[in-house]
Amino acid sequence: MAGYGDSRDESDAVVFESVKLQPRAQPGALRGDALRYVRYRGIGSGDFERFRVLNERDADISNITVPQINDGLRMTLHMLARREARFIHTMAPEMKVVWSRNKPSYNVAMLFLCMRGGYEVLAPQSRFVREPGMTLILPGAEPIEYRMMQPVNEIVQIVLNPRLFMDILPGFPACASAAQTLPALDQRVLSPLMEYVASSCVISSQHPAAAEDVGLAMYATARNVLLTTFGQLAHAKSSLYTQAMEYILRHQTDPGLILAHVARYCGVASRTMQQVFRDEGTSFTRMLQQTRAEAALRLRGDHPSLTLSQIAEQCGFGSLSSLSRALRAADKAMDAR
Repeated sequence: MAGYGDSRDESDAVVFESVKLQPRAQPGALRGDALRYVRYRGIGSGDFERFRVLNERDADISNITVPQINDGLRMTLHMLARREARFIHTMAPEMKVVWSRNKPSYNVAMLFLCMRGGYEVLAPQSRFVREPGMTLILPGAEPIEYRMMQPVNEIVQIVLNPRLFMDILPGFPACASAAQTLPALDQRVLSPLMEYVASSCVISSQHPAAAEDVGLAMYATARNVLLTTFGQLAHAKSSLYTQAMEYILRHQTDPGLILAHVARYCGVASRTMQQVFRDEGTSFTRMLQQTRAEAALRLRGDHPSLTLSQIAEQCGFGSLSSLSRALRAADKAMDAR
């Protein structure tokens, strides 16, 4: 990019832009599942902080802080966001970034891909690394901290909610170990994937049909990239508990989900399944309610215009009272963290 990294001159306009595009209604589609394009260009921490303040109700932006950056150099950020996933393309000088996985970003997974320059993930410690320049951070609550290391850096990030992550890589958290290593991935395989994600972040069509097409492409792209980069680590056999949680994550929106369904999926008796949860210090009911509550918190934060009835319906709660109890419990648990 010509002029990237230069200090500001009269022609170097600051750009703050966030556009929401609602797809055309489709049978069975989740309401409120809008597609958002975010574009930022500015100099130093001051411009980015103003951008955050202007978008304080957008958790995807307000959760990001830049505590360290060369205040004389330009940073650009493009984001394509939907309920299940976000694609982010960033060009920046040396800087430090903190992504607080607060509501509604609680428990998201993040995949880093380096296009040029370099970066280092500082937290969390539990992560998976593969050359050249790939890092996978599993779903969790700990803030994600990383720093750009060179005068000019370009990275893409794919952020996935836990349900989509588990759908793409079922059993990954239980069967994979951070000590496992994978051979370096051929750059000729990786480059087209990174270029596609980066180019997706700058699509600016505001036609509803574009939102539908791009939304479908986001899922397919995230799946392809994740399987290509770290899919080999997900082939080991999962534990019964992990299999059960995979099923719960995929079927949490079904208000009729019961323990017997999970046990049948895992190929064991319901009594055995109960013991599996007890051995983990929990129960089927508690984990189902926690999973639904986390989904409701993300939905409430992403789409504040949705009513509680709509949130309850989309997250599998049978009543408003059960939703309210679950949200109160989840809020207390997250505050305690």
